[in-house]
Amino acid sequence: MNAITINQAKQRLDTLMEQVISDVEPTIICSDKGEKAVLISLDEFNSWQETLNTMKKTDAEEELTEYEDVNDFYREMDIIKDNKLIVERTGSHPDLFG
Repeated sequence: MNAITINQAKQRLDTLMEQVISDVEPTIICSDKGEKAVLISLDEFNSWQETLNTMKKTDAEEELTEYEDVNDFYREMDIIKDNKLIVERTGSHPDLFG
C-alpha cells in the first residue's frame, strides 16, 4: 500500500486516481496534522460494502436460526409471554403487529 502527503495528492490527483483504479491498490493520504485517509476505487469500495452487508445478513440469519421459530425468538426477547403480545403496539412491523 502506498502512502503520500496531502500536498502530493493535490498535485497529481488524476494520476493517483488512475493508479488506484488500475492497480486495485489503496493509497494512504497523510495530512499535515498527521490525520490519515485512504483512497480506493469505487469498485473496490462497493465490493467492501457488499461484503460487509453480506456478513451482517449472515450474522442476523445465524442469530435467528438459534430459535425453532419466530415465536421462540420473541419469547426470548420478552415480546411474547403465554402466547400474548406484551409490548405496546407502537411499531409498524407486520410480523409483530399484523
